[in-house]
Amino acid sequence: MATVTNKGEVLSIERKVKVMRQIENRKEKADVCRELGLVNCAIQTIWENIPKVISRFEQNSSRLKRFWLQERNDSVPVNGPLLIVTFVLPKF
Repeated sequence: MATVTNKGEVLSIERKVKVMRQIENRKEKADVCRELGLVNCAIQTIWENIPKVISRFEQNSSRLKRFWLQERNDSVPVNGPLLIVTFVLPKF
């Protein structure tokens, strides 16, 4: 469920949630497109996939929180590079 902007970049889950919140707050889709630099079909795709977007957002948030709490309890400092290695880089 990759949503692409008019510049060809894939939107993050956080950005998709931001789009959904703006539309839910009765903001016009055209205004959201202009403000965030998106094409109309990208917003339509996000809107059609609301349950998937929310589910992934909640999964990522809870995974990150569990990881952070576990590392903190083990007295391991959590920093940006550690988070990137753990959550962003593909697992082989």
